[in-house]
Amino acid sequence: MKKILASSAQETQSSPFPITFITTAEQSLLDKSSIPALRLPGEKLPIIQVPNAKHVGGAVAWLFLEFVSKKPAAIISLPTGRTPREFIEYLRKIKAEWDSPDFQTEKNQFGFQSSVPFPDTSRLTFFQMDEYVGADPTQSYSYASQVRHNYQRFLGIPDSQFHTIDTSAFNSHYEELKGKDWLRNPSPEQEQVIATLKDWCTQYQKTIDDKGGLDFALLGLGPDGHFAFNMPSVSLNPEEGVRLDTLTYATAAANSPGNGHVDRMKDRLVATMGPGTFIRSIQDKPDARLIVFATGNKKGKAVTAAITQPQDLSTCPASVLQQISQTAMFILDDEAAFTCDSRVAGYIQKTPAETLPPKWKCRTLSHLCKTLQKPLSELEEDDFKQTLSGQALLKKHTWPSIKTDLIAFQSTLEGMITAQSPLSEGDLFNTEPHDDDLLLGVYPLMIDHLRKNPDTFSVYTATPGFTSVTSEYISRVLERIPDTFATDPQYEKERALVRENNIEGILHHFEEAFEKSPDVYTDPHMQFATALMMLVAIQRTLGEGCDSITQGHRALMQTFNLTTSPGDPLPENVKKLKTHIRALESKRVWYFAGIKRAIDEKVLRESPSYYKGIANESLPNEEDVEKLARILAQKSPTLITFTDDAEGNGPSTHYRVTLHLRDTLDLCMKAARSPHDYLSLKNRDEIAAFGQKCLDGKVTLYGYRNVWSEYGFHELNTGSKLCPLTQEGYEMTDKVFRLYESQVDAPCPSIEHAATFSEVFGIKAATYKTELECLLGKETVQRLAQTENLHGFMPLSHYSPCDFVSTFPSILERRI
Repeated sequence: MKKILASSAQETQSSPFPITFITTAEQSLLDKSSIPALRLPGEKLPIIQVPNAKHVGGAVAWLFLEFVSKKPAAIISLPTGRTPREFIEYLRKIKAEWDSPDFQTEKNQFGFQSSVPFPDTSRLTFFQMDEYVGADPTQSYSYASQVRHNYQRFLGIPDSQFHTIDTSAFNSHYEELKGKDWLRNPSPEQEQVIATLKDWCTQYQKTIDDKGGLDFALLGLGPDGHFAFNMPSVSLNPEEGVRLDTLTYATAAANSPGNGHVDRMKDRLVATMGPGTFIRSIQDKPDARLIVFATGNKKGKAVTAAITQPQDLSTCPASVLQQISQTAMFILDDEAAFTCDSRVAGYIQKTPAETLPPKWKCRTLSHLCKTLQKPLSELEEDDFKQTLSGQALLKKHTWPSIKTDLIAFQSTLEGMITAQSPLSEGDLFNTEPHDDDLLLGVYPLMIDHLRKNPDTFSVYTATPGFTSVTSEYISRVLERIPDTFATDPQYEKERALVRENNIEGILHHFEEAFEKSPDVYTDPHMQFATALMMLVAIQRTLGEGCDSITQGHRALMQTFNLTTSPGDPLPENVKKLKTHIRALESKRVWYFAGIKRAIDEKVLRESPSYYKGIANESLPNEEDVEKLARILAQKSPTLITFTDDAEGNGPSTHYRVTLHLRDTLDLCMKAARSPHDYLSLKNRDEIAAFGQKCLDGKVTLYGYRNVWSEYGFHELNTGSKLCPLTQEGYEMTDKVFRLYESQVDAPCPSIEHAATFSEVFGIKAATYKTELECLLGKETVQRLAQTENLHGFMPLSHYSPCDFVSTFPSILERRI
């Protein structure tokens, strides 16, 4: 492989960008990129930019196979966790379709002739990159187990060439090593354990060095700029090899799904390849490759710091890779790349002025206002010289033209601010990944309408999100039940409610207390009713014929083995129990939202294929789509709300539910256009009728983003709304959210804020307010919001069904 250069004598005359001709696969990716350059002014590391997360996974898969085909006995290290999901999926797809006639064109694009067999990966030597100290390598939560499942079996690497990190011998020291002070001020007991661990790290590094060091490494980029498990720190040594570290809050949050709450993950001790492991291995190997990949705007701050700012390991460890800029490369999707002002400037520079989409001007204007802390109305021509994107815009357009765009953007934002909720009229249908997503998204915007017109609302909940129900919570609630509950005559009425599964009767226990008590947890009636619902969940889990009352609730709980260690996989019956708890909590929320009759008809749970008790990596299938199509045909809503997360920046189920809705609407409209093509479709006429309603413009969609990600104002399309959230509205939402008692104290997996879900919801809304005040001025925002007690804003992105289907990628579009 040739070294990557910042410029090349071979650049084309027609392009303003220096294009370096490198490997076949890299060049093929550059040819398809929206920015056909490895580096732009101000960038210290080369970048290949592709459209979305799926393309990133495919790009990395092809680059890996190209490398292996040239060096089949290479020493490699590949990542774990959620980061490589798309890479692994696409790599499996390539191998499965390698000899398929339909796949030959793609193979050729990346330098593989049709007759060439799939690269031999059995000669590779693999080293695990990082691991939780004390993790049991036989358990599924451990990274050792993940790399064996994802890589060893698939690539066919023998045990003798597959090196994992096994520190399970230190599991008994887990609690004593948890905490931030173990390195700065360890106890004598800790010092001895840590010294032994450091010796283990030294030996693991020596094994890597004895093999000749890494030839190929693939790294994810953390939202705080970490790579592997190298956390931001002033003491991080760029020359250090395999080392110990503790997880920061942001990294703990990112790794908490599947491993327990973030409070169980934060400050956890980890072993990791250090900066020196990668730099020493790769810096003197011209044919080596270190690839860092990142997707989504949440990684934008880290991407900008790593690529455009001076090296600083205390704020962005990945910036150390600037030392090997001729062998290191970033693969980014557009969302991650365009958080760099240099990339925005590059796009503006390469795009003809007459075809530059308005959102790029709006993105530039927003960035300029934030950089200079000046509202749109005060921006002058000279201000545009202060940013790269502003300079690029001035070169493309005259100042009078830019001034017109500036006024138009200001007018558009002002027009989006509406004190009247667009969800206050019509029949509303919400699709949500988890029970609480709507509550943390658009609940305040619909509650008045919902209480007045409960029959005009339905919700499709795909997953219960049972992982938020901790074992400690279950035990705590059950302590509220008196020891004499099973036999004392005074509790006969309550025992009957449990035996009869009379949820409505139990809900009556809550109603008065909820309306009167400032804190729902201090009222004994509320607490007792919560425990009754827990007993119902237990009874439902065990099935018919189980008299959970007479067995005694505490003895019964021993059946569920609730003392699992952090990260251990849950037994199936515990999953069922926690799922029932979440479902019953949801009923409580909707009961207080005004749906007091036929809750099961309003809150639908269909358990799609991509969520059977716990999330997996599958996608919605035809049966899922047809089932949701029949539900939509029956409900025939005029308004549909959804979590807008097609790029998977939040939990994977958010992404899947968004695509599920997308393909369902596509099916409905296709059935309306060509009904004879769907003769075998069950309820075809009703589905086609709803599809025609979509085509006729009688259905509107509004997307929302809750605690997981946020909109940039340039992303909001025509018809979108910025809805004010009053302080009273936020406090009401926070109070109702407390009805999800199992989760209310759980720290939110938010990379920015160590707070509860509900608190982060409030922070996000307040942040929109601050940004709007920056763009429009405080007085203008206050006047348009029409409220004196403004807490923040809640954006709704507007779509017609046709726009929604065309904007979001089909789940069938899997190739790059």
